[in-house]
Amino acid sequence: MGTSGINFSGLASGIDTESIIQKMLTIEKQPGVQLQKQQQTLLDKDTAYKTLSAQLLGFQTAAVTLNRLRAFDVVTASSSSSDNVGVTATAGAQIGQHDLTVNTLASTQKLGSKTFTSQTDPLGFNGQIVINGKTIQVRDTDSLQSLAGTINAGQVGVTASIISPDSTSFILTLGSNNSGVQGKISLSDSGGGAFLSSTLGILGTGTSARHPISTTGASTSNFSDSATSIGTLLGLTSPSSGTVQIAGQNVTIDLATDSLSGVASKINAAGISGVSAVVKSVTDPITQAITQRLEIAGTQSFTDSNNVLANLGVVQQNYATGRELTQGVDASFSIDGIAGSRASNTITDLVSGVTINLLKDGGAKSTINITPDTDT
Repeated sequence: MGTSGINFSGLASGIDTESIIQKMLTIEKQPGVQLQKQQQTLLDKDTAYKTLSAQLLGFQTAAVTLNRLRAFDVVTASSSSSDNVGVTATAGAQIGQHDLTVNTLASTQKLGSKTFTSQTDPLGFNGQIVINGKTIQVRDTDSLQSLAGTINAGQVGVTASIISPDSTSFILTLGSNNSGVQGKISLSDSGGGAFLSSTLGILGTGTSARHPISTTGASTSNFSDSATSIGTLLGLTSPSSGTVQIAGQNVTIDLATDSLSGVASKINAAGISGVSAVVKSVTDPITQAITQRLEIAGTQSFTDSNNVLANLGVVQQNYATGRELTQGVDASFSIDGIAGSRASNTITDLVSGVTINLLKDGGAKSTINITPDTDT
C-alpha cells in the first residue's frame, strides 16, 4: 500500500495476498475459539449440575418429611354444637370422641370506684398504691382521667377506664387483663394511706387471704427474688413497717429492709404453734416466669398493720359494698363425666393437640370428635 492510499495487492503476481493473510490469521485463531467453546460448554454443564443438585436437595428434604409418620397423621376436629364449644386440632392430635358440658365460663374481675361529679378535678392525694405487686404513684393534681392513664402506663395487668352513667356521674373502673381466680386484682394502699378506701371508695373493712393455700395456709404475691428488700421489689419510695399478727402472734416486719427470706426467718423465729414459713420458687401462672413467694403454712388468721401484709399480697382488704362489678372466676366443666376447671375459656391442654374454646355455659353440652383427615 502506497502513501496515496492505492492498494497494489497482487498487482505483480496476480495473487490476493491480503485474503490469504486474513484466512491464515483466522486459522491461527481456531484453537482459541475452540477453547472458548469448550469453556462455555463446561460452564453450562456446571450450571446444570448445580440446578440438578438444588432440585435433588429439595427432593431429599421433602422425602425426609414424608418419611416421618406424623406427616400423614393429619386430623380434623368438629363440635356437635359449635355455638357451645369451638374446637380445632393440630397434626398428631389424639383421635377420639369426648362429651363436654360447660357449667361456668371463666370471667375477668372488674372493680369500680365511688361516683364522682367530675373526671378532671384533682383528687387531692399524694402517695403510692400497689396494684398486682407494682407501685403506682398518685399525685395531688391527678384527676380520674390522669390516674387512669398512669395506671395503664404502668402495665400492671389492669386496664383502667372511666364510665359515665349520666352527664354528671363518673366512675373509675379497674378491669383485670387476665381471667379466672388467678387473674383477680391485688390492690392495697401504701403505708397508712387510705386512697383506695377513702378517696376512691373501692376498699372497705376487714381482710381475707389473697393467695390461700388450700384451707390451712396462704402465700405472698410472686416476686422476682427472695434476697432483695420487699420495698425495693415493689418500687415503694417510703416502705412501711408494722407489727402484724399471724395466728395471734406478733411479728414485726419492715418492708424497707426485710426480704422474703428475712420475713420467713422472722415468722419461724416467732415460734408460732403449728405455723411455718418457707420461700419457694414457683412459675407465675400468668407470665410463666420463675418467681419467688413466701408460703405460710398452718393458718389463715392474719391481722395487718400499715398495709404491710396487704403490700406483700398475703391479705386483700375486702371491697366496699357494690365495688366488685364482676367477679374473676374459673371456667368449670366436665369432660366424659370428669370435672375440670381452667382460668381461661380457651383450653389447649385438655386433650393433646386440641384447642377447645368454651362459648356458652349453664350446662351447655357438645360432643367433640377428633378423626383422621382423609381428605387432606
